Amino acid sequence: MNDTPAPFGELSTIGSDQFAASFGEPLERALDPCTWLPGEYLNQIYCRIEAEVEAADRLNDDLRAAIRQQFFGRIDDFRRASPDLGDEIGWYAATPDVIRRQHVGLLFPGRVEAVDGTCVDHETLPLTVLSIGVVLVAYDGDHGSWGHRLFRRDLRLQGTLSLPEIIAIMKARTRRNDHTASSHDRLSELGRDGIMAYMERAVLLDFAKAPWRLGHGNPVAFPMLTGAGSMEFLHHSLALLRKLIDYQRFVYVQSRLTDRELLTIGQALQPLEYFVYDTAEEAMRRVVESETYTRHYRKEASDFVREYGPKIVRGVYRASASAPPHVFYAHRERIHEAALIALADSTMQEHRGFPLLIDLADSVARTTFDPTSTKNLVRTAYAARGKPYRYLNERDIR
Repeated sequence: MNDTPAPFGELSTIGSDQFAASFGEPLERALDPCTWLPGEYLNQIYCRIEAEVEAADRLNDDLRAAIRQQFFGRIDDFRRASPDLGDEIGWYAATPDVIRRQHVGLLFPGRVEAVDGTCVDHETLPLTVLSIGVVLVAYDGDHGSWGHRLFRRDLRLQGTLSLPEIIAIMKARTRRNDHTASSHDRLSELGRDGIMAYMERAVLLDFAKAPWRLGHGNPVAFPMLTGAGSMEFLHHSLALLRKLIDYQRFVYVQSRLTDRELLTIGQALQPLEYFVYDTAEEAMRRVVESETYTRHYRKEASDFVREYGPKIVRGVYRASASAPPHVFYAHRERIHEAALIALADSTMQEHRGFPLLIDLADSVARTTFDPTSTKNLVRTAYAARGKPYRYLNERDIR
């Protein structure tokens, strides 16, 4: 849930002192063209970058040492401060032998299946085509792929358009290009992100046969918890998420870590270590409180968060010395099993430290549902209408 940006109206202002403290120079200097270097002075730029990286990395090493000594050394205090998670919160280390057992006993025999999806959109003025694909894989083979295309048209009226209808269409098209929070295109979020997230989880539940299920991102995907503006979609999503969470044997890994507090803890970890941090309840509650629901569905979403938020536990792990840490989510009853599976699969990629099985699913999805195929089909259809270039932008025909 921490991938969600703050609502537009809640953004805080930045003072001049805050800018100077963060960037090491006042805003006035950054805005003065005389302080900028000509493009040919690359050597000076390289020297500055090297110096800044060295200083920042040295200070961060000191912070890592302090976290391991003071933060990790006071786990009992944090457990008392987080009674909802209890003794599970804390810092753990796996051994190479434990990781080997995960490889031999679960991953390589195909007892863990992973799912990932891809969504490609081809947008022209009168029509947007969304091509969504979901793939299920395990190390003992490809277990299936599912695809669907959505065709979004804002002109589905019959007969002659009236002036108010024309104006309404023009305003609707304007809103689709307005990316402010107040004018967010919820239909695009529902079609592109919501339906793909739903199908990834539906495939894991209905078609996977392995005991363990591996997913990408957050198990409670943002558009599924908000409904992306559709209360019907919210109802279906919460029903599916209840089944997934009740299944328990799942682990989700995020590829992008935006929670800098958790990232700081993760950077202090040594290879094969993980830290169990908190439950998802509070983050989920903040999302629900900031969203617009009808009265009945707000209660349904709130009840879901209250019942299932405490069951989802969030942690961070590090698979190798050269790789960044990654956040994982699991059921609180299976948190340590899930962490070891994520760690073991991530050790297969020392440079990335990210589960190889998810990358395999992503690769198969992008190959199976090649984005160029949909675009070429749409362009061919427009060419058959005698309009091969009319709706393409400048970059498409460069």
